[in-house]
Amino acid sequence: MKFISNKKILRPLIFGLAGFLVILLFYFIGLKDIRESARQKVLDDINKYSSPSTSINLTQGLTSEVLSKVAEANITLGTSSDKIALPDDLTVEQAITQAVSQFNPETLKPKISDSDIKISDSVSSQEYFKNFKSILDKYSYIYSVDEETTLANSVASLIFSYQSMLEEFFNLSVPPEISSFHKEEIALISAKINILKQLKNYQNDPLLTLLAIKSEEYFDSQFEELKENINNYIAQNNINF
Repeated sequence: MKFISNKKILRPLIFGLAGFLVILLFYFIGLKDIRESARQKVLDDINKYSSPSTSINLTQGLTSEVLSKVAEANITLGTSSDKIALPDDLTVEQAITQAVSQFNPETLKPKISDSDIKISDSVSSQEYFKNFKSILDKYSYIYSVDEETTLANSVASLIFSYQSMLEEFFNLSVPPEISSFHKEEIALISAKINILKQLKNYQNDPLLTLLAIKSEEYFDSQFEELKENINNYIAQNNINF
């Protein structure tokens, strides 16, 4: 009886297994690429929506305006002097008022459209609010951070925490009937990130940083309004979670 050698049996099995592993490897690489692509879109959205829409440097504008007033106060044809005349306080105040008037806190808050979020008919309001609350609970430590400590040491880490929370909200599916709540939450978190970014990079535009910090109360009132609207919706629709 003629026997088939082990090598002749194993060789095609080895090649077949190797081919299968290569296919499997490419499959998982493909899945990873898909996951990474989806995650990158979320991160791109975060960067897109947590960047102030204003391109005006208010500090530069104010400096330019004041210096212009200084130049006007010193232009006298046919005379020369070693002393520099300064504009009066009223002129400087007017320049500051003009610079401040160019700031609109809404420029720190992005507009979120339906295409930016995950709207799904397969998720219930109950499930959504359960996940919504879970995210807020997870990052509740953010709101108990001492402000002086934050200013001194951890603005960057606070930005990271808000961005991580924002990423989770971008990944959260929402029923169409309450998508407005979801978009407003994302927009307000983005505004908070923008304020912190201005604080971190205050040297770029000190005046804008000052105005951004002062706008916190403006956005806090919007957070409270959103919270009230959500609680009313939950109560009116007998949603338990």
